[in-house]
Amino acid sequence: MTSRWLRGLARVRLRYAWCDHLWRAGARYDEVFGSRLAAAIAYYGFFACFALALLAYSLLGYLLAYDGDIFRTVDDFLSQNLPWLEPRAIAASRGHTGLIGLVGLMITGVGWIESIRSSQRHVHGVAQQPGHPVRRWLVDLALLVGLLVLVTVSMTVFYALESLVALASGGASAAVAVLGWVSSVALNVLIAAALLGGVARVRLKLDRLLPAVWLVAVGITLLNTAGQAVIAYVRHNPAYSLVTGAAGLLLYLYLFNQILLFGAAWAATSAGRGRAAR
Repeated sequence: MTSRWLRGLARVRLRYAWCDHLWRAGARYDEVFGSRLAAAIAYYGFFACFALALLAYSLLGYLLAYDGDIFRTVDDFLSQNLPWLEPRAIAASRGHTGLIGLVGLMITGVGWIESIRSSQRHVHGVAQQPGHPVRRWLVDLALLVGLLVLVTVSMTVFYALESLVALASGGASAAVAVLGWVSSVALNVLIAAALLGGVARVRLKLDRLLPAVWLVAVGITLLNTAGQAVIAYVRHNPAYSLVTGAAGLLLYLYLFNQILLFGAAWAATSAGRGRAAR
């Protein structure tokens, strides 16, 4: 039975190139213990998210302190949804909260970038820690800042486009929904390209990089869609809400990194290209 299955698999791999590539990518992912690497990246990313949340909390505090309209809007929102948070307390704690968040992000964020880089380079079979340690840390810090700027600018542009389309179409839900979906996919493509082509610091030709980018982008889009469905389902259930906070974020990061590392394995096993250059 096993030999018959193996012969059938061999015939399928010979007939369909994409199936052979899928098998080789899966074998590479399994060879480097991709699930274990994804868990390690998720660990660093989990703490980086908390540091980033502190920075966002501090930024909100500055906005509340200097803009009365925003203060009233946030006050109304918090009173209805998060009554235990006080806008005045947020504004008062903006200084030291921002400092703690900034220092924390420099430590945990760089650790997150380092784990993404070293894991992808391990998948490609090249040195995981290239160059001088100090220079490597500075490059990782620059990549972290660049990635945050890329995501922030992209989300701002896409939000502005959605607002313009909603205004031009008179609030037509179909047009806004389509543009929202396209914007989400485009943002995921940018994130995948940055992580696979920039953070890994591995030189890849476009014919190796682009299929992996699209594979990861589609995977992230499906993951986000499933996550939104779960959030909508548990929103009004307090019992589920307790579990879908920190645990949900950790699970999301774990699955996200599995998708990313499988994309790296797909690029690393592109037929006839050899190993990626350093």
